[in-house]
Amino acid sequence: MKDDEIEVLESDTYYIPSIIRILDEVDNNKDLSEKDKTTIVESLVDNNDELTELEKTQIRTTSINDVNALVKKKKKQLLKDNILMLVKKTVFLLILFYILFFHIFGFTRIPNDSMSPNIAAGDLLLYYRLDKNYNAGDVVTFVKDGKRYHLRVLATAGQVISLNTEGEFLVNGDLEAHQTYLKNVIPNKSKIHYPYVVEKGKVFVVGDYRSSTNDSRMFGAIDVKIIDGKVISLLQTKGI
Repeated sequence: MKDDEIEVLESDTYYIPSIIRILDEVDNNKDLSEKDKTTIVESLVDNNDELTELEKTQIRTTSINDVNALVKKKKKQLLKDNILMLVKKTVFLLILFYILFFHIFGFTRIPNDSMSPNIAAGDLLLYYRLDKNYNAGDVVTFVKDGKRYHLRVLATAGQVISLNTEGEFLVNGDLEAHQTYLKNVIPNKSKIHYPYVVEKGKVFVVGDYRSSTNDSRMFGAIDVKIIDGKVISLLQTKGI
């Protein structure tokens, strides 16, 4: 086979799937002579509507062995291309996963009863990193002094926190909007004095299980810059 014929056969326009089917049909019959195979190939080529006239001419002027060798070469190349494509897709998915769950979303498992009874110890939470607009009632997660916390926003910058005669929190004179807590108490060791004004760029966060939670009642309002994200979904509950 001439070099220019090989070059044409190896081009992207060469319809390899059709050639493979033709050769497979011929090669499956071991009783055929080379002449019979050539005759059958020519017949199959003439009746194959998927091939262009140029491709049909190329096959007729090429020996079966040469075409077969070229097809094997093409099969190897196709296999390499498929593997390369698989690698590219895998890398793309890994990059996408990294972007999604290290820059946009995050997972965290709550280790204690600080948010009981609404969120139990062991629950898996999904949080969103990009929303920096925190409001009362939002559950946020952050790391402070090497420990991860999961607490609810009680008040935001500029709001005034005070206590009524029953020891309940008042925000700007009103009872806290989200009364989802359990046993609202003020820790004896708290250094926070009320009324307490939340500073700019900070939020006052508390746990729902007030009697056994270390939160802003102990260490004051936290800087919003240390917040990793806002909890948006409970993915898995304890025991599942």
